[in-house]
Amino acid sequence: MPHQIVVVGGGPAGTAAAAWLARHGYDVALLEKGGADRDKVCGDAILPDTVNALDEIGVWPEIRPHLYGIKSLRAYSPGGYSTDIGGRIYTCKRAVFDAALRRACAGQGVAVVHGAEVVAIDRAADKIVLTARMPDGETRRYETAFCIVATGASPKAIELFTGGKAPKPSAFAVRRYVSFPRPHGIDHLKIWYSKEASPGYAWAFPMSDTELNVGAGVFADANGEMRKNVNAIFREFFANNREMKALLADATAETRLAGSPIRASLRGCERVFDRMLLCGEAIGSTYAMSGEGIGKAMETGIIAARRVDAAFAAGDLSSRGLAAYADDLERGLRAKFDNYERGQKWMRFGFVLDILARVASSDARVRSILEDMLEEKKDPTEIFSFRGIVRRLLLRV
Repeated sequence: MPHQIVVVGGGPAGTAAAAWLARHGYDVALLEKGGADRDKVCGDAILPDTVNALDEIGVWPEIRPHLYGIKSLRAYSPGGYSTDIGGRIYTCKRAVFDAALRRACAGQGVAVVHGAEVVAIDRAADKIVLTARMPDGETRRYETAFCIVATGASPKAIELFTGGKAPKPSAFAVRRYVSFPRPHGIDHLKIWYSKEASPGYAWAFPMSDTELNVGAGVFADANGEMRKNVNAIFREFFANNREMKALLADATAETRLAGSPIRASLRGCERVFDRMLLCGEAIGSTYAMSGEGIGKAMETGIIAARRVDAAFAAGDLSSRGLAAYADDLERGLRAKFDNYERGQKWMRFGFVLDILARVASSDARVRSILEDMLEEKKDPTEIFSFRGIVRRLLLRV
């Protein structure tokens, strides 16, 4: 079953790459391990970078009807102070969002195959052959001139395609959906950088008027170790936070508490091989500090697609011919990821967050900087650096 390009993984990164390539005339197959409605543990927030990526690959009109509009993002400091950050904010369950992306890909001519778990990869000088196990137990072979790997944070998949040991995850997150018999009244994303959650965060994001996504995430330390168990953080926070404890007393759990590893800061496995590139969370496309990853995963998929297009045009699909992909990522995204990583280090200091929340609640200039950060018009070091803290928070200049 030959295709010019096969994309493995039907999440945001894989669909972005597949859609971009199909729009530029390539014969593309997209292999998704799960079913049409497969789920993914996520906060489900759709932020401005995701909106921009959806627009770039031409699927925004198809995706917009599935999104739930949010008024603002409300961030809480360890001392209980809060500030609201406005912007183009939506939510959508990943099961719905990813399925809509795959349907949009199919509408652009991508051959979307669900239930295809790649279990083997054979490389030859002129092609790659993928063996996929189907839901009925049978196997199919997919021959392709090129393969884009967008399998997410799964160590098993990373090791299969790269032939090396997957690096430790940067973080772990857990979430569940809860529903209410009446409207919950929350019109903003709630995210807490609380003592219970440090060095991570907890969240409550509206999915509809009567449903919330509640969860927690924890980042690893400099040695790649988790100082706290994320399940314990979740239980401790939602048992101790008075507002959420009272609200959740009327809630019904729709799903069990589910967890997933996270790879962040563009750190992790190799990205470039002969006739193959990796993108998305497999290469660490999630931001530190915020845990936002959908938009950045899509951006890495688009960057990969452009580099593959250039490699086909040059007639060189070797790792040497594709080496500029790593440069593309570093040049286009490295500064953003590093700035968020610096911001996360500052967020370990609770007093800094308390000062920020107090100042932002009364200073429109600081709120404007935070809103520009959300839109990626400014980077986090405007606030989260020694100079930023002194100027913006202490001197207010």
